[in-house]
Amino acid sequence: MKKRILTAMLLVAAMICLTACGSKVTAEEVLEKASAKQQAMTDVDMSGKMAMNMEIAGQSMDFDVDISAKETGINTEDMKMAMEMKMNLLGQDMSTNTYYTDGYYYTDAMGTKSKVAMNLEELKKTLESSNGLMEIQADIYKSLEMKEEGGNYVITYVADADKMADFVNSLMGSTMSGVTGGAEGMDLGLDNMSGTLTVDKDFNMLSQKVKMDMTMSMEGQEVKASIDADMTVNNPGQEVTVELPADLDTYEEVTQ
Repeated sequence: MKKRILTAMLLVAAMICLTACGSKVTAEEVLEKASAKQQAMTDVDMSGKMAMNMEIAGQSMDFDVDISAKETGINTEDMKMAMEMKMNLLGQDMSTNTYYTDGYYYTDAMGTKSKVAMNLEELKKTLESSNGLMEIQADIYKSLEMKEEGGNYVITYVADADKMADFVNSLMGSTMSGVTGGAEGMDLGLDNMSGTLTVDKDFNMLSQKVKMDMTMSMEGQEVKASIDADMTVNNPGQEVTVELPADLDTYEEVTQ
């Protein structure tokens, strides 16, 4: 069960990354300029929290997840990434760390360490919009409103659940299967998804709050999840340092 939950958590984290740092969702000037600025960034530092309820194998669980992620050298051959998720699951404190460097994606899940060969194009498909590279078509959103608040632009949206699910499924595909080592045959369905995105007057993406209800099918097992996430981009535009563990050469290589 823990393997399924960790696989689900990695997928959810990737989904949050896909929307948390922004994308070109409409032709509106603010989002276009913010998206262009994100695409030009070389470093990203994100953090956030997720409150989750998951139903799997007849059990219902509530837990909070802390997420932090950093990327440097985006769009270069020297790209590096480090992401950490901390949570308490079934009374056990758990920490899952993922890294990318030198053509490999590394995962340390409860002390089980593995790596999979992955080129930059594959990595972009997996965590594409953590640096604003993804472009979401406007028709994926059923509504999109903007106001000014505290000197920032605040954009409120409601997504078309079916179209967003199709979009995310097409992005994940075999890449997520290789990353998680257990996502083959995974199918994602969204019941609803909405949120708010905050952009400053310099068109930096600052934060996003998102709510979603989703159903994932993994290995014949249905997993239902309700997620309430609050993500922040820390010091946008500033240089970021990614710290990698010294023992990456000991991670066991797996093939996709």
